[in-house]
Amino acid sequence: MVKTKKALIISYYFPPQLTVLSRRIGKFSKYFNEYGWQPIILTVKNPDMPETDISFYNDIKDKVKIYKSRDIFSFSFFKRNLFVNYERLSDSDRKKTNNSFSLFDLIAKKIIRLLLLDDKNKIGWILLSIIKGIEIIKKENIDVIYSSPLPYSSNLVGYILSRITKVPWVAEGGGIWLLDKKSDIYSIFTSKIFNKLIFYLSISKSQKFVVVTPQIGEHLKKAYKNFAHKIYTIICGYDENDFRGAAKLVRKDDDFIVTYAGTIYSNEQLEPFCEAVRNAIDENRQFASKLKIYFYSNLAYSSYRAQAIVKYNLQKIIILLPYVAFSYYIEAIKNSDLLLFSQPPSEHVNLRLGTKIFDYLRTGKPILALLPKNGGASSIIEDINTVRIVDIFDVDKIKAAVLAFYSENKLNKPKIEPNFDKIKKYNAAESVEKLCCLFNQIIEEHHAK
Repeated sequence: MVKTKKALIISYYFPPQLTVLSRRIGKFSKYFNEYGWQPIILTVKNPDMPETDISFYNDIKDKVKIYKSRDIFSFSFFKRNLFVNYERLSDSDRKKTNNSFSLFDLIAKKIIRLLLLDDKNKIGWILLSIIKGIEIIKKENIDVIYSSPLPYSSNLVGYILSRITKVPWVAEGGGIWLLDKKSDIYSIFTSKIFNKLIFYLSISKSQKFVVVTPQIGEHLKKAYKNFAHKIYTIICGYDENDFRGAAKLVRKDDDFIVTYAGTIYSNEQLEPFCEAVRNAIDENRQFASKLKIYFYSNLAYSSYRAQAIVKYNLQKIIILLPYVAFSYYIEAIKNSDLLLFSQPPSEHVNLRLGTKIFDYLRTGKPILALLPKNGGASSIIEDINTVRIVDIFDVDKIKAAVLAFYSENKLNKPKIEPNFDKIKKYNAAESVEKLCCLFNQIIEEHHAK
């Protein structure tokens, strides 16, 4: 009988937390056992996450063994007690906050960020996670350590544990990481130094460095030629089990439902689409009576990012909903007639992907992809027959595409058909198989030394 090997998965974000990273690690953990590996999870005991997804947690909890350590000192504590959650304020409260934000508040916020190296790094869980990690490695006889980034402190924990215990370590580089200089305008210099240090430790000291897209992999191989042999791409796509059965949500048969799920980063990202929808409605009044657009996004909390909806008088057409449990999100996109995907222009936009695109593709539904030139998702979706790519700022082409999708739906004659032979290569189970093969390779190399 082949012995089941054990991987210590270090991830601050893990189900039931409702984040992209917790979903990725949760998907991986769900299938490890099928390839001879038992996932042992080390995550945080007291996350500051208002949104949770219990349904997904219940789906995987029997397939993993979970240990937790406490975040003893984080900026979240100070934010809850000293500062407002600006994102979720009403417009009137936001104006009051802007007018009353004192010099003391600004100085205090900078000092706390300086001391804690920024909230995103979660340095408050490093020490106890190292102590707990050593205990786990001894108790569980761990074969490989795998750490997930964001916060970057997770990779620091992985590095220190590997140095102490001599267990081989695989670090994940996540998405853009430190490539986008404008990713957080509030980052301070101590945080940037900390992040760059952890990034270098991750790519130089780990046995393998995992990235989530081929574009990022190629970029890093050119930038870090000495470590190019370590860089390994593993895309975590859709979970086939999520798509079994028909959509269960109730809807009117003659409605034309458009769904967007994910983050909207600015009003500028949203405005061209809203203008195009307004123009389409003015041109086709029947279309207006059938159209329903659902945004499952941060817009439900951030009305200042949704000003375009008001500007073009679309409040009755575009319904803003909060982030929902993953099972509900899957039913929502399966229940749609058109799925909306959007990437804002940004530095290194050619490397950005957006993980929800794989769920979109698996539905087989038509997809309108609003991308800037050289958007990273283009290389993934351009040869998938269900997708039409339109420049994110081209209002006329967006309008034409929306009306074309509506006409095809009304006539029940879609001009696009899903190419499932190409789509199925993004199955999450196959990604886990690749990761487990990588673990096996690392163990063999480690024992051969």
